[in-house]
Amino acid sequence: MLCTGARDGNVCLWTIFDVEGFSTYEEDCGIHRKTPIEILKTEGIIRIRDTHYNPTCERLGTIGYGAGKYDAKVCFVDVRQPLQKRVIALPQKEENIVISGHDSSPLFAVGSLSHLMLIDDRDPNTTDITSVKILDPAQGIRSLSFQGDIITIGACKTSLMFYDIRNRKYVTDHDENPIKRRLKQGYVAENMDWHMHRYSHYPPSTSDVISIMTHCYDDSGLRLFAAGGPLPLELIGNYASIWE
Repeated sequence: MLCTGARDGNVCLWTIFDVEGFSTYEEDCGIHRKTPIEILKTEGIIRIRDTHYNPTCERLGTIGYGAGKYDAKVCFVDVRQPLQKRVIALPQKEENIVISGHDSSPLFAVGSLSHLMLIDDRDPNTTDITSVKILDPAQGIRSLSFQGDIITIGACKTSLMFYDIRNRKYVTDHDENPIKRRLKQGYVAENMDWHMHRYSHYPPSTSDVISIMTHCYDDSGLRLFAAGGPLPLELIGNYASIWE
């Protein structure tokens, strides 16, 4: 099953298998054209930025924006009762573009420009949101994942951070300093027009503009794959690595 969100506020559910009535084959171009098996309309969200399904509580979490630029919201849909939706206004309004969920509890995490937000969806009658500042202010969270009670945070400027939800603090080293991994092996092609006329605070050919757009652990939980690239459309570059 595949879940997608769009700028029309709809969440579509797709099957990767060929199902009669939902898949047709076009011989002239040699492709299968599919239609969604289910369309869910979110409440109050016009532009969807990300979705995540939490199998523990059987809820689909969707983040996006309403009519206003800073009208940031999260919508929870009970897949067993898709007509029942819960919409929560998010306290952090800028760049809410990623959501993830805990493996064994109804806890969701949302990443914004400067904060990590933890949303406990255990009780539908209450709103429990905890905002945690990220280590580098205004860096922007681009990817999130849960590994047990540890949240791995992928951000702009090639940073990886780790937050312990049980102890409510960042994972630290022996000197009690928060562990932060700065990745420097990214490639960015030189674009002097960009640096001279648009964003002069970015030095040319620096990997600092690499954003960790996605990451995941293997089954052992000991190896971490991280990948990303420049967020601005005018730049060309990439980053990929495996950490142990």
